[in-house]
Amino acid sequence: MKIDRRTRYALRMMIDLAEHSNNGDPVGVRAIAARQDIARRYLEQIAGDLRKAGLVASKKGQSGGYLLAKPASTIQVAEIVEAVSGPGPMLDCLDDASACPRMGTCRSRRMWALVDTLVRSVLHQYHLDDLVENRLPLPPDPPLSLAPQGCSPGAEGGDP
Repeated sequence: MKIDRRTRYALRMMIDLAEHSNNGDPVGVRAIAARQDIARRYLEQIAGDLRKAGLVASKKGQSGGYLLAKPASTIQVAEIVEAVSGPGPMLDCLDDASACPRMGTCRSRRMWALVDTLVRSVLHQYHLDDLVENRLPLPPDPPLSLAPQGCSPGAEGGDP
């Protein structure tokens, strides 16, 4: 389960479908691509993976496009991520000891395994409708030592 551009775009596409598929009408990939500022061809590749995973359905023809294959409330965020990035761990070394020549001496592997477990837990906890309705809790403010320079935790007004 890699978190990369493809993953982020898949989430954006699924949110867009949930928001714009009124009355079960399909949403054209050109419209999604324009709204999300994603190349149409790249989005079509992602849509193919989402269709194979049973998350979206496609309709051909003049008024064709994509629509959610099941209600947004039943689609776990983890399903979307795994549809486009696969079910494996975030780092290859967590699944395949031969992927890293430092495996025997690595002191950070356990930390990465913990991060992988925590991320998976969060992705399985939330559903697409939680993203659409913006129901995810805000993370706690980071300690001052971890806050980006020029930012003060809890400050209103967005990015500096």
